Amino acid sequence: MRLEDLLRLRPFVYHLTAASNVASIVRAGQLEATGRLFERAGRADDARLRSRRPAALSLDIAGEPIAIRDQKPLHERCIAFEPGWDMARLVERLNALVFFWPGTERGPIRPGQGHFELYQGQGEELRVLQIPTAALLAANAPRAPLLSRCNSGAPSRFQKPGAPRGGGTFVPVERAGFTPAQAVELVFEGSARLPPETLAGPTPQGPWRSLARRAGSSRSERA
Repeated sequence: MRLEDLLRLRPFVYHLTAASNVASIVRAGQLEATGRLFERAGRADDARLRSRRPAALSLDIAGEPIAIRDQKPLHERCIAFEPGWDMARLVERLNALVFFWPGTERGPIRPGQGHFELYQGQGEELRVLQIPTAALLAANAPRAPLLSRCNSGAPSRFQKPGAPRGGGTFVPVERAGFTPAQAVELVFEGSARLPPETLAGPTPQGPWRSLARRAGSSRSERA
């Protein structure tokens, strides 16, 4: 896959988070993988980093609660693991990544929209980040993203003998043996710095405001 083709077809990426996490994201200037957040909470060796989360949880980091999303759709019975992989290794890998849904200015691809609707339907107060893909890549250079052609955390129960998961799930752009239209996830390892162009809104279609302004409003409302 050529990077320029990906940028042309998917000029924006989207990230879903809890509304309560926005202020801490702005202060950090970046999104951090679940594993990094556990490290900051002093729980780098927590066994939960290698087991599926059946429910959301909250981490205390410097006196501030950080919401961590569940992994309910990650069902082991639906997975065909590559040699050397098992559920613990897969969960640990997923917890080491920051995830984005590719899309256009109108919103993320269908799996990303469905991800939002799932948690909106559970009554969560959500925030969606909209980021120009080129700006995100520039902000994180020379680190490069990886791509997946599947929703890695929600293996299909209809794929027989199982949805493949393992070392080939996430690949560099130049090694992707699929088209930009088939890219389902864009990820960074560990963390992803957010460019100034990042916007935040209550839905994948907005309305949008600057992420920094959104955090300022949240702090004012809490005061």
